[in-house]
Amino acid sequence: APVVRAFYSTGTVQPEREYPIKSNTAGILTAVRVDKGDRVKQGDVLAVVSDPGLDFKLREARAELHERQRLADEKTSPALAELAHRVEAYDAMLDIAQREVDRTRSVLEQRAASQMDLDHALSRLKQIWGDLEATKEMRAAKKIQLDKDVEVAQAAVDTAQWDVDQQTLRAPIDGAV
Repeated sequence: APVVRAFYSTGTVQPEREYPIKSNTAGILTAVRVDKGDRVKQGDVLAVVSDPGLDFKLREARAELHERQRLADEKTSPALAELAHRVEAYDAMLDIAQREVDRTRSVLEQRAASQMDLDHALSRLKQIWGDLEATKEMRAAKKIQLDKDVEVAQAAVDTAQWDVDQQTLRAPIDGAV
């Protein structure tokens, strides 16, 4: 009979590098996509951990972002619309006050009005101009604040999305499980 050369041994096979896999979020393990010995490529889904609270936080953050975007939008923002209407009203009042100053000057030249009447009209003109400029600055400040609120809401969405993404365990490298 033919002679066979063989060598038998017992032992444990260990990887050169071991990558521990763990979830960054607490939750319930809802899916295991691989088994021991399976080959995987980097980024393959290994398992899914589910935390309904994280999904809720993401939906809540998206709703908050949507609200903040509508509040900051020039077309849909009630706060910006109110200040824009005030600017329009002050512009109209400024025109009226300017006409009053012009009339008072012309009447003063005919000696039918006093200097005090002109001073009163000029005072009213300056007051309305000041209110107009202050309202313009309030509108600009409100726009900056609303834009900041949108950025904060976007950051909250990004953070919530990252938390949700952490529920999916992925292979860090190509290799065997």
